[in-house]
Amino acid sequence: MEGDPTTCALTGNSGKPGGLAGHIVGDWADGPVDYLAGTTLRANGRRVAKTMLPWARWNLRTGEVREIQVGSLSLGATGLLPDDTVVLNAADGPMLWTDAGTTKLPVPAGYDDAQVTGVGGNRLLVGTAVDRGGKFNAFRWDCG
Repeated sequence: MEGDPTTCALTGNSGKPGGLAGHIVGDWADGPVDYLAGTTLRANGRRVAKTMLPWARWNLRTGEVREIQVGSLSLGATGLLPDDTVVLNAADGPMLWTDAGTTKLPVPAGYDDAQVTGVGGNRLLVGTAVDRGGKFNAFRWDCG
């Protein structure tokens, strides 16, 4: 690596202390905000969520932060697509979030629930679908 690395804090929305950037693609990062207020520190030093953490997307070039409003998240976000779309697992299923709104991803026929667990740069998503008998099956979405 040439040169010295530099740092820059990713700011949160006012009144929401702390954040945890979890994914990065191009000029975008995402992660939970209000991290300090929404977590508690255990005796072993591990910080765990005590409430549902709100999610945000940061523009790394401009510094803009946008809180994502989609209701309850079941597992938070699982990644970013190159066009700044955030892939979320919400309480009512997996979805894509952009500034223009949300798009719910289809749950396969014969399955009760699904969640995205991995995101590819080519707009392919992978995850798990749960059938009515409780069996987990690998699944993919092509969002191209």
